[in-house]
Amino acid sequence: MWAKSISSKQFTKIKTYKICAKSGGIGPKAKAGDGQVPEGLYQIDRFNPASNYHLSLGINYPNKADKIRAGLFPTGGDIFIHGDCVTIGCMPLTNEFIEELYIACVEAKEALQKTIKVQIYPCRLNKENGQKTIKQYAKNTEYIKVWKVLQKSFDHFENNQYPVNLSFDTKGNYIVNP
Repeated sequence: MWAKSISSKQFTKIKTYKICAKSGGIGPKAKAGDGQVPEGLYQIDRFNPASNYHLSLGINYPNKADKIRAGLFPTGGDIFIHGDCVTIGCMPLTNEFIEELYIACVEAKEALQKTIKVQIYPCRLNKENGQKTIKQYAKNTEYIKVWKVLQKSFDHFENNQYPVNLSFDTKGNYIVNP
C-alpha cells in the first residue's frame, strides 16, 4: 500500500500485504471461470462491507485492455481483494489485513480521492525477478507482451514513486505514458 499527501506527486510505501491464497497459474486472466488472477493496471470500483469473505474491495476487471484482448470470449468479472484466505481468481488477505486496507481505502474516498489504483503483477517485476520470469516463460509470447509493458509501469513507479498514465491500442495492449 502506497499513499501520498495532497500536495505531493510522489507516493510513500506504507505497508506490504501478502496474498494468503492463490489460484490458477502464472499469466493474465483470459476468460470467465479460468481461476486466474488478472494481471494489469486497475482501480478499486466498489466497496463491499457485507462480503461473504469478511470485507471486499472490487477491482474494475475487465478493464478496456482486457475486453479488447478477449474479443468475443466472456471475460468474467467480480474480482476482489477480500478476506478469509480463499480464492478462485481474487486476491485474498487475512481478515486483519483486509480490515486495515479497507479502512484506508474508505478514508481515501472520503478525502475525495478520485481513484484508488491497483497494480497487479505476476511477480515483483524488478530487474532480477522480471527478467527471470520473462526468460522462464519466453515461449508464451502473449504473456511476454503483457509483462514487458507491465514491467515498464513497475519500473516507472519504482523509480519515480508515482503511477504511469495508461492508454490502450486497438489490440488491447497497454501503452505507458509517464
